[in-house]
Amino acid sequence: MKRHIAFLTSILLIFMILFVGIFIRGIKDISVVENKKLAKFPVFTLNTFFNHSFQDTLEEAISDQLILGEALKDKYLTLKKMSMGLMVDSLTTEVVDTTNNTNETDSSISNASTESTTQEIEMTTEPPAFEASVQAGDEILDFVPRVEKIESYEKPYMSLLKWQSIDDTNFKIELVPKGEGLVEAVDEKHLIFNSVPLAIAKEGLSTKAKTINELAVNYPEVQFYNFYIESDVDLDFINGKITHDLSNYLSEQFESPARFKAFTIDSLETYINGFYRTDHHWDTERQLEGYRSLILFIKGENEPLLDFDLYLTNLKYNGYKSRLLNEFTTADRFKFIVPKTEKYTVYINGYKGYYGQKYEFINGQFTQKVAENYYGDCNGADFGLVEFDFNQPEKENAVFFIDSFSNPLKDAIASHFNKTYFVDFRYYEQAMGKPFDFGDFVNENDINVAVNMGYYYFFVGDTFNIQD
Repeated sequence: MKRHIAFLTSILLIFMILFVGIFIRGIKDISVVENKKLAKFPVFTLNTFFNHSFQDTLEEAISDQLILGEALKDKYLTLKKMSMGLMVDSLTTEVVDTTNNTNETDSSISNASTESTTQEIEMTTEPPAFEASVQAGDEILDFVPRVEKIESYEKPYMSLLKWQSIDDTNFKIELVPKGEGLVEAVDEKHLIFNSVPLAIAKEGLSTKAKTINELAVNYPEVQFYNFYIESDVDLDFINGKITHDLSNYLSEQFESPARFKAFTIDSLETYINGFYRTDHHWDTERQLEGYRSLILFIKGENEPLLDFDLYLTNLKYNGYKSRLLNEFTTADRFKFIVPKTEKYTVYINGYKGYYGQKYEFINGQFTQKVAENYYGDCNGADFGLVEFDFNQPEKENAVFFIDSFSNPLKDAIASHFNKTYFVDFRYYEQAMGKPFDFGDFVNENDINVAVNMGYYYFFVGDTFNIQD
Protein backbone atom coordinates (compact mmCIF):
# COMPACT_ATOMS: atom_id res chain seq x y z
CA MET A 1 0.00 0.00 0.00
CA LYS A 2 2.84 2.35 0.90
CA ARG A 3 4.44 1.68 -2.49
CA HIS A 4 1.21 2.68 -4.24
CA ILE A 5 0.97 5.87 -2.18
CA ALA A 6 4.62 6.71 -2.91
CA PHE A 7 4.09 6.06 -6.61
CA LEU A 8 0.98 8.25 -6.78
CA THR A 9 2.74 10.97 -4.79
CA SER A 10 5.65 10.91 -7.25
CA ILE A 11 3.29 11.19 -10.21
CA LEU A 12 1.48 14.12 -8.60
CA LEU A 13 4.79 15.87 -7.89
CA ILE A 14 5.85 15.46 -11.52
CA PHE A 15 2.58 16.97 -12.73
CA MET A 16 2.90 19.82 -10.24
CA ILE A 17 6.43 20.59 -11.46
CA LEU A 18 5.24 20.62 -15.06
CA PHE A 19 2.34 22.93 -14.26
CA VAL A 20 4.51 25.26 -12.17
CA GLY A 21 6.93 25.32 -15.10
CA ILE A 22 4.15 26.72 -17.26
CA PHE A 23 3.61 29.66 -14.92
CA ILE A 24 7.35 30.31 -14.69
CA ARG A 25 7.69 30.19 -18.47
CA GLY A 26 4.31 31.81 -19.13
CA ILE A 27 1.47 30.70 -21.41
CA LYS A 28 2.70 30.51 -25.00
CA ASP A 29 0.50 32.06 -27.67
CA ILE A 30 2.24 30.98 -30.87
CA SER A 31 4.71 28.30 -31.89
CA VAL A 32 7.25 29.98 -34.16
CA VAL A 33 8.61 26.76 -35.66
CA GLU A 34 5.18 25.22 -36.30
CA ASN A 35 3.63 28.61 -37.05
CA LYS A 36 0.35 27.98 -35.28
CA LYS A 37 -1.62 29.44 -32.42
CA LEU A 38 -1.33 27.31 -29.29
CA ALA A 39 -4.35 26.18 -27.31
CA LYS A 40 -4.77 27.57 -23.79
CA PHE A 41 -6.24 25.82 -20.76
CA PRO A 42 -10.04 26.18 -20.79
CA VAL A 43 -12.30 27.40 -18.00
CA PHE A 44 -14.51 24.58 -16.72
CA THR A 45 -18.28 25.02 -16.96
CA LEU A 46 -21.03 22.43 -17.01
CA ASN A 47 -22.06 23.59 -20.47
CA THR A 48 -18.58 23.19 -21.99
CA PHE A 49 -18.15 19.84 -20.24
CA PHE A 50 -21.38 18.33 -21.56
CA ASN A 51 -20.86 19.57 -25.12
CA HIS A 52 -17.29 18.16 -24.98
CA SER A 53 -15.60 21.44 -25.93
CA PHE A 54 -13.86 21.51 -22.51
CA GLN A 55 -12.36 18.05 -23.07
CA ASP A 56 -11.29 18.84 -26.63
CA THR A 57 -9.63 22.12 -25.66
CA LEU A 58 -7.96 20.50 -22.64
CA GLU A 59 -6.43 17.84 -24.89
CA GLU A 60 -5.01 20.50 -27.19
CA ALA A 61 -3.71 22.59 -24.27
CA ILE A 62 -1.94 19.59 -22.71
CA SER A 63 -0.16 18.96 -26.00
CA ASP A 64 0.66 22.61 -26.70
CA GLN A 65 1.49 24.11 -23.29
CA LEU A 66 2.99 21.45 -21.04
CA ILE A 67 6.62 20.47 -21.04
CA LEU A 68 6.66 17.00 -22.66
CA GLY A 69 3.04 17.79 -23.56
CA GLU A 70 2.90 15.55 -26.65
CA ALA A 71 3.83 12.47 -24.62
CA LEU A 72 1.44 13.44 -21.84
CA LYS A 73 -1.36 13.89 -24.33
CA ASP A 74 -0.80 10.40 -25.67
CA LYS A 75 -1.05 8.95 -22.15
CA TYR A 76 -4.08 11.12 -21.40
CA LEU A 77 -5.88 9.77 -24.45
CA THR A 78 -5.01 6.20 -23.48
CA LEU A 79 -6.40 6.71 -19.96
CA LYS A 80 -9.47 8.37 -21.40
CA LYS A 81 -10.18 5.36 -23.60
CA MET A 82 -9.62 2.94 -20.71
CA SER A 83 -11.83 4.84 -18.25
CA MET A 84 -14.63 5.68 -20.63
CA GLY A 85 -14.46 2.66 -22.90
CA LEU A 86 -14.44 4.90 -25.93
CA MET A 87 -12.52 4.70 -29.16
CA VAL A 88 -11.71 7.77 -31.21
CA ASP A 89 -14.98 8.85 -32.82
CA SER A 90 -15.45 9.56 -36.49
CA LEU A 91 -15.92 13.23 -37.26
CA THR A 92 -18.78 14.39 -39.48
CA THR A 93 -18.09 17.60 -41.35
CA GLU A 94 -20.64 19.64 -43.23
CA VAL A 95 -19.17 20.83 -46.49
CA VAL A 96 -20.41 24.08 -47.97
CA ASP A 97 -19.42 24.73 -51.56
CA THR A 98 -19.64 27.81 -53.72
CA THR A 99 -23.03 26.80 -55.10
CA ASN A 100 -24.47 26.72 -51.58
CA ASN A 101 -24.95 22.95 -51.78
CA THR A 102 -24.21 20.98 -48.62
CA ASN A 103 -22.97 17.45 -48.24
CA GLU A 104 -21.85 15.43 -45.28
CA THR A 105 -18.81 13.24 -45.32
CA ASP A 106 -17.24 11.04 -42.65
CA SER A 107 -13.57 11.28 -41.90
CA SER A 108 -11.50 9.54 -39.27
CA ILE A 109 -9.69 11.54 -36.62
CA SER A 110 -5.92 11.43 -36.63
CA ASN A 111 -3.93 12.44 -33.57
CA ALA A 112 -0.54 11.93 -35.15
CA SER A 113 2.10 14.60 -34.72
CA THR A 114 3.07 16.81 -37.66
CA GLU A 115 6.60 17.15 -36.34
CA SER A 116 8.19 15.45 -39.34
CA THR A 117 6.87 18.07 -41.73
CA THR A 118 7.04 21.16 -39.52
CA GLN A 119 10.75 20.60 -39.01
CA GLU A 120 11.34 21.01 -42.72
CA ILE A 121 13.35 24.21 -43.08
CA GLU A 122 14.17 24.66 -46.75
CA MET A 123 11.11 24.41 -48.94
CA THR A 124 11.25 23.01 -52.45
CA THR A 125 8.95 23.07 -55.43
CA GLU A 126 7.45 19.76 -54.31
CA PRO A 127 5.74 19.00 -50.96
CA PRO A 128 7.74 17.01 -48.38
CA ALA A 129 7.45 13.23 -48.49
CA PHE A 130 4.34 11.94 -46.73
CA GLU A 131 4.07 8.60 -44.96
CA ALA A 132 0.79 6.72 -44.89
CA SER A 133 1.01 5.98 -41.17
CA VAL A 134 2.88 7.27 -38.13
CA GLN A 135 3.79 5.59 -34.85
CA ALA A 136 2.13 7.47 -31.96
CA GLY A 137 2.72 5.84 -28.59
CA ASP A 138 1.54 2.24 -28.84
CA GLU A 139 -0.73 2.93 -31.81
CA ILE A 140 -0.34 3.15 -35.55
CA LEU A 141 -2.43 6.14 -36.61
CA ASP A 142 -3.35 6.21 -40.27
CA PHE A 143 -3.50 9.56 -42.00
CA VAL A 144 -6.54 10.06 -44.21
CA PRO A 145 -5.80 12.83 -46.74
CA ARG A 146 -8.67 15.32 -46.72
CA VAL A 147 -7.45 17.78 -49.33
CA GLU A 148 -8.16 17.28 -52.99
CA LYS A 149 -6.10 18.96 -55.69
CA ILE A 150 -8.71 20.02 -58.21
CA GLU A 151 -6.85 22.06 -60.80
CA SER A 152 -3.61 23.79 -61.65
CA TYR A 153 -3.27 27.50 -62.26
CA GLU A 154 -0.89 27.46 -65.20
CA LYS A 155 0.07 30.56 -67.16
CA PRO A 156 -2.40 29.84 -69.98
CA TYR A 157 -5.15 29.74 -67.38
CA MET A 158 -3.99 32.94 -65.72
CA SER A 159 -4.08 34.72 -69.08
CA LEU A 160 -7.79 33.85 -69.35
CA LEU A 161 -8.74 35.52 -66.08
CA LYS A 162 -10.58 38.83 -66.38
CA TRP A 163 -7.76 41.22 -65.60
CA GLN A 164 -9.44 44.20 -67.25
CA SER A 165 -11.43 46.69 -65.19
CA ILE A 166 -15.23 46.40 -65.34
CA ASP A 167 -17.22 49.63 -65.16
CA ASP A 168 -20.17 48.64 -62.99
CA THR A 169 -20.44 51.41 -60.43
CA ASN A 170 -24.12 50.92 -59.56
CA PHE A 171 -25.77 47.79 -58.23
CA LYS A 172 -28.72 46.61 -56.17
CA ILE A 173 -28.38 44.29 -53.21
CA GLU A 174 -30.68 43.31 -50.34
CA LEU A 175 -29.08 43.71 -46.91
CA VAL A 176 -30.01 42.61 -43.39
CA PRO A 177 -28.35 44.19 -40.29
CA LYS A 178 -26.38 41.65 -38.22
CA GLY A 179 -24.69 43.78 -35.55
CA GLU A 180 -21.01 44.55 -34.85
CA GLY A 181 -20.97 46.89 -37.86
CA LEU A 182 -21.92 44.03 -40.20
CA VAL A 183 -24.77 43.49 -42.64
CA GLU A 184 -25.58 40.36 -44.62
CA ALA A 185 -26.23 40.27 -48.35
CA VAL A 186 -29.38 38.13 -48.44
CA ASP A 187 -28.95 36.42 -51.82
CA GLU A 188 -25.17 36.23 -51.83
CA LYS A 189 -24.89 35.13 -48.17
CA HIS A 190 -21.93 37.46 -47.64
CA LEU A 191 -21.23 39.20 -44.34
CA ILE A 192 -20.20 42.78 -45.12
CA PHE A 193 -18.69 45.59 -43.07
CA ASN A 194 -20.25 49.02 -43.46
CA SER A 195 -18.35 51.41 -45.73
CA VAL A 196 -16.05 54.05 -44.24
CA PRO A 197 -17.06 57.64 -45.12
CA LEU A 198 -14.31 59.70 -46.72
CA ALA A 199 -14.77 62.48 -44.15
CA ILE A 200 -13.73 60.07 -41.39
CA ALA A 201 -10.86 58.57 -43.38
CA LYS A 202 -9.13 61.73 -44.61
CA GLU A 203 -6.96 62.52 -41.60
CA GLY A 204 -5.57 59.01 -41.20
CA LEU A 205 -4.88 58.55 -44.91
CA SER A 206 -3.18 61.94 -45.13
CA THR A 207 -0.93 61.15 -42.17
CA LYS A 208 0.16 57.85 -43.68
CA ALA A 209 0.94 59.39 -47.07
CA LYS A 210 2.86 62.28 -45.50
CA THR A 211 5.11 59.89 -43.58
CA ILE A 212 5.88 57.86 -46.71
CA ASN A 213 6.47 60.96 -48.83
CA GLU A 214 9.08 62.18 -46.34
CA LEU A 215 10.81 58.79 -46.27
CA ALA A 216 10.92 58.67 -50.07
CA VAL A 217 12.69 62.04 -50.13
CA ASN A 218 15.08 61.18 -47.29
CA TYR A 219 16.05 57.80 -48.77
CA PRO A 220 16.43 58.36 -52.53
CA GLU A 221 18.32 55.06 -52.88
CA VAL A 222 15.13 53.17 -51.91
CA GLN A 223 12.18 52.79 -54.28
CA PHE A 224 8.86 53.29 -52.47
CA TYR A 225 5.66 51.54 -53.59
CA ASN A 226 2.20 51.67 -52.02
CA PHE A 227 -0.36 48.98 -52.86
CA TYR A 228 -3.86 49.71 -51.55
CA ILE A 229 -6.29 46.75 -51.52
CA GLU A 230 -9.95 47.71 -51.77
CA SER A 231 -12.35 45.62 -49.69
CA ASP A 232 -15.94 45.82 -48.48
CA VAL A 233 -15.29 49.04 -46.53
CA ASP A 234 -14.56 50.78 -49.85
CA LEU A 235 -17.97 49.90 -51.34
CA ASP A 236 -21.23 51.66 -50.50
CA PHE A 237 -23.48 48.60 -50.31
CA ILE A 238 -26.37 50.52 -48.76
CA ASN A 239 -26.69 52.88 -51.72
CA GLY A 240 -25.36 50.40 -54.26
CA LYS A 241 -22.43 52.55 -55.43
CA ILE A 242 -18.75 52.03 -56.15
CA THR A 243 -16.96 55.36 -55.92
CA HIS A 244 -13.31 54.53 -55.01
CA ASP A 245 -13.44 57.59 -52.75
CA LEU A 246 -10.87 56.29 -50.27
CA SER A 247 -8.31 55.01 -52.77
CA ASN A 248 -8.70 58.09 -55.00
CA TYR A 249 -8.13 60.41 -52.05
CA LEU A 250 -5.10 58.43 -50.87
CA SER A 251 -3.66 58.49 -54.39
CA GLU A 252 -3.86 62.28 -54.40
CA GLN A 253 -1.84 62.48 -51.17
CA PHE A 254 1.25 60.73 -52.50
CA GLU A 255 4.03 62.73 -54.11
CA SER A 256 6.88 61.62 -56.34
CA PRO A 257 9.07 59.64 -55.94
CA ALA A 258 6.60 57.55 -53.89
CA ARG A 259 4.47 55.39 -56.20
CA PHE A 260 0.86 54.34 -55.60
CA LYS A 261 -1.52 51.75 -57.03
CA ALA A 262 -5.04 50.87 -55.91
CA PHE A 263 -6.16 47.28 -56.44
CA THR A 264 -9.75 48.27 -57.03
CA ILE A 265 -13.09 46.49 -56.87
CA ASP A 266 -14.95 47.59 -59.97
CA SER A 267 -18.13 45.54 -59.71
CA LEU A 268 -20.28 43.72 -57.19
CA GLU A 269 -19.38 40.49 -58.98
CA THR A 270 -15.68 41.15 -58.39
CA TYR A 271 -16.27 41.47 -54.65
CA ILE A 272 -18.59 38.47 -54.33
CA ASN A 273 -16.24 36.19 -56.27
CA GLY A 274 -13.04 37.54 -54.76
CA PHE A 275 -13.72 37.66 -51.01
CA TYR A 276 -14.83 35.17 -48.41
CA ARG A 277 -18.44 35.17 -47.29
CA THR A 278 -17.44 35.15 -43.64
CA ASP A 279 -14.02 36.83 -43.59
CA HIS A 280 -12.58 40.23 -44.53
CA HIS A 281 -9.63 38.73 -46.42
CA TRP A 282 -9.45 37.97 -50.12
CA ASP A 283 -10.14 34.45 -51.41
CA THR A 284 -7.89 32.53 -53.80
CA GLU A 285 -8.93 34.10 -57.13
CA ARG A 286 -8.50 37.61 -55.75
CA GLN A 287 -5.19 36.57 -54.18
CA LEU A 288 -3.93 35.54 -57.62
CA GLU A 289 -5.15 38.74 -59.21
CA GLY A 290 -3.55 40.74 -56.41
CA TYR A 291 -0.23 38.92 -56.83
CA ARG A 292 -0.22 39.68 -60.54
CA SER A 293 -1.17 43.33 -60.07
CA LEU A 294 1.39 43.89 -57.28
CA ILE A 295 4.36 42.27 -59.02
CA LEU A 296 3.77 43.99 -62.37
CA PHE A 297 3.37 47.30 -60.50
CA ILE A 298 6.76 46.89 -58.82
CA LYS A 299 8.78 44.95 -61.40
CA GLY A 300 7.21 46.02 -64.69
CA GLU A 301 5.03 44.38 -67.33
CA ASN A 302 7.79 42.05 -68.54
CA GLU A 303 8.34 40.34 -65.19
CA PRO A 304 7.70 36.55 -65.47
CA LEU A 305 4.93 35.38 -63.15
CA LEU A 306 4.73 32.18 -61.13
CA ASP A 307 2.40 29.27 -61.71
CA PHE A 308 0.11 28.19 -58.86
CA ASP A 309 -1.70 25.05 -57.81
CA LEU A 310 -5.16 25.39 -56.28
CA TYR A 311 -6.26 23.04 -53.50
CA LEU A 312 -9.86 22.65 -52.37
CA THR A 313 -10.56 21.21 -48.92
CA ASN A 314 -13.69 19.82 -47.30
CA LEU A 315 -13.20 22.26 -44.42
CA LYS A 316 -16.05 24.51 -43.37
CA TYR A 317 -14.36 27.87 -42.81
CA ASN A 318 -15.94 30.40 -40.47
CA GLY A 319 -13.95 33.58 -40.92
CA TYR A 320 -13.38 36.61 -38.72
CA LYS A 321 -16.82 38.07 -39.38
CA SER A 322 -18.56 34.84 -38.35
CA ARG A 323 -16.43 34.62 -35.24
CA LEU A 324 -17.16 38.25 -34.41
CA LEU A 325 -20.90 37.53 -34.52
CA ASN A 326 -20.51 34.06 -33.00
CA GLU A 327 -22.75 32.88 -35.83
CA PHE A 328 -21.68 29.92 -37.93
CA THR A 329 -24.65 29.10 -40.17
CA THR A 330 -22.90 30.67 -43.18
CA ALA A 331 -19.49 29.31 -44.12
CA ASP A 332 -16.89 29.16 -46.87
CA ARG A 333 -15.38 26.02 -48.29
CA PHE A 334 -11.71 26.62 -47.57
CA LYS A 335 -9.24 26.50 -50.43
CA PHE A 336 -5.68 27.70 -50.85
CA ILE A 337 -3.00 28.28 -53.49
CA VAL A 338 0.59 27.03 -53.63
CA PRO A 339 3.12 28.76 -55.92
CA LYS A 340 5.77 26.85 -57.82
CA THR A 341 8.93 28.49 -56.51
CA GLU A 342 12.61 27.73 -56.29
CA LYS A 343 14.11 26.58 -53.00
CA TYR A 344 14.33 29.18 -50.23
CA THR A 345 14.98 29.62 -46.52
CA VAL A 346 12.69 31.29 -43.98
CA TYR A 347 13.52 33.17 -40.79
CA ILE A 348 10.72 34.10 -38.36
CA ASN A 349 11.55 36.82 -35.86
CA GLY A 350 15.22 36.15 -36.56
CA TYR A 351 15.10 32.36 -36.19
CA LYS A 352 15.23 29.79 -38.95
CA GLY A 353 11.72 28.41 -39.31
CA TYR A 354 8.83 27.31 -41.48
CA TYR A 355 6.07 29.68 -42.58
CA GLY A 356 2.51 28.42 -42.96
CA GLN A 357 1.19 24.87 -43.03
CA LYS A 358 0.14 24.45 -46.65
CA TYR A 359 1.96 21.15 -47.06
CA GLU A 360 0.42 19.84 -43.85
CA PHE A 361 -2.99 20.72 -45.27
CA ILE A 362 -2.12 18.99 -48.56
CA ASN A 363 -1.30 15.88 -46.55
CA GLY A 364 -4.58 16.02 -44.63
CA GLN A 365 -3.06 17.22 -41.36
CA PHE A 366 -5.33 19.87 -39.90
CA THR A 367 -7.90 20.52 -37.20
CA GLN A 368 -11.57 20.10 -38.05
CA LYS A 369 -13.68 22.22 -35.76
CA VAL A 370 -16.10 25.12 -35.85
CA ALA A 371 -14.57 28.62 -35.91
CA GLU A 372 -11.03 27.44 -36.62
CA ASN A 373 -8.97 30.15 -38.37
CA TYR A 374 -7.92 28.17 -41.42
CA TYR A 375 -6.77 31.32 -43.22
CA GLY A 376 -4.08 31.80 -40.58
CA ASP A 377 -3.41 28.12 -39.92
CA CYS A 378 -2.80 27.27 -43.56
CA ASN A 379 -1.43 30.45 -45.13
CA GLY A 380 0.66 31.53 -42.16
CA ALA A 381 0.19 33.48 -38.95
CA ASP A 382 1.08 37.11 -38.24
CA PHE A 383 4.64 37.67 -37.00
CA GLY A 384 6.70 40.79 -36.37
CA LEU A 385 9.34 39.87 -38.94
CA VAL A 386 9.37 37.14 -41.58
CA GLU A 387 12.38 36.90 -43.92
CA PHE A 388 12.51 34.88 -47.14
CA ASP A 389 15.96 34.26 -48.62
CA PHE A 390 15.87 33.04 -52.22
CA ASN A 391 19.64 33.50 -52.63
CA GLN A 392 19.33 35.54 -55.82
CA PRO A 393 22.06 38.17 -55.30
CA GLU A 394 21.46 39.66 -58.74
CA LYS A 395 18.02 40.83 -57.54
CA GLU A 396 16.99 43.52 -55.05
CA ASN A 397 16.39 43.21 -51.32
CA ALA A 398 12.89 44.35 -50.36
CA VAL A 399 10.97 45.20 -47.21
CA PHE A 400 7.19 44.89 -47.19
CA PHE A 401 5.15 46.60 -44.50
CA ILE A 402 2.05 44.48 -44.32
CA ASP A 403 -1.12 43.29 -42.61
CA SER A 404 -2.61 39.80 -42.96
CA PHE A 405 -3.56 40.18 -46.64
CA SER A 406 -0.02 39.22 -47.64
CA ASN A 407 -0.02 35.89 -45.77
CA PRO A 408 -1.11 33.60 -48.66
CA LEU A 409 1.37 35.27 -51.04
CA LYS A 410 4.53 35.85 -49.04
CA ASP A 411 6.58 33.13 -50.72
CA ALA A 412 5.28 34.03 -54.18
CA ILE A 413 6.08 37.72 -53.70
CA ALA A 414 9.50 36.98 -52.23
CA SER A 415 10.46 34.82 -55.21
CA HIS A 416 10.87 38.02 -57.25
CA PHE A 417 13.60 39.35 -54.94
CA ASN A 418 16.84 38.24 -53.32
CA LYS A 419 15.94 38.71 -49.67
CA THR A 420 12.47 39.87 -48.67
CA TYR A 421 11.48 41.10 -45.22
CA PHE A 422 7.82 41.25 -44.19
CA VAL A 423 7.31 43.60 -41.23
CA ASP A 424 4.08 43.65 -39.23
CA PHE A 425 4.13 46.57 -36.81
CA ARG A 426 1.47 44.97 -34.62
CA TYR A 427 4.06 42.48 -33.40
CA TYR A 428 7.50 43.75 -34.43
CA GLU A 429 8.63 45.53 -31.27
CA GLN A 430 7.47 42.76 -28.95
CA ALA A 431 9.03 40.05 -31.12
CA MET A 432 12.34 41.78 -31.82
CA GLY A 433 12.76 43.51 -28.45
CA LYS A 434 13.15 47.00 -29.92
CA PRO A 435 11.16 49.55 -31.92
CA PHE A 436 11.47 49.49 -35.68
CA ASP A 437 13.83 52.09 -37.16
CA PHE A 438 13.62 52.48 -40.94
CA GLY A 439 17.11 53.92 -41.46
CA ASP A 440 18.81 51.24 -39.40
CA PHE A 441 16.82 48.49 -41.10
CA VAL A 442 17.67 49.77 -44.60
CA ASN A 443 21.38 49.99 -43.80
CA GLU A 444 21.62 46.65 -42.02
CA ASN A 445 19.79 44.72 -44.75
CA ASP A 446 20.84 46.65 -47.86
CA ILE A 447 17.22 47.44 -48.79
CA ASN A 448 16.49 48.66 -52.33
CA VAL A 449 12.68 48.41 -52.38
CA ALA A 450 10.11 49.37 -49.72
CA VAL A 451 6.44 48.45 -50.16
CA ASN A 452 3.36 49.32 -48.12
CA MET A 453 0.72 46.69 -48.81
CA GLY A 454 -2.67 46.38 -47.17
CA TYR A 455 -6.31 47.37 -47.04
CA TYR A 456 -7.93 50.50 -45.62
CA TYR A 457 -7.17 49.85 -41.94
CA PHE A 458 -3.51 49.33 -42.76
CA PHE A 459 -3.28 52.82 -44.28
CA VAL A 460 -4.90 54.68 -41.36
CA GLY A 461 -4.04 55.04 -37.70
CA ASP A 462 -0.69 54.94 -35.94
CA THR A 463 -0.20 51.17 -35.70
CA PHE A 464 1.27 50.70 -39.17
CA ASN A 465 3.16 54.01 -39.41
CA ILE A 466 6.85 53.62 -40.24
CA GLN A 467 9.22 55.01 -37.63
CA ASP A 468 12.53 56.50 -38.69
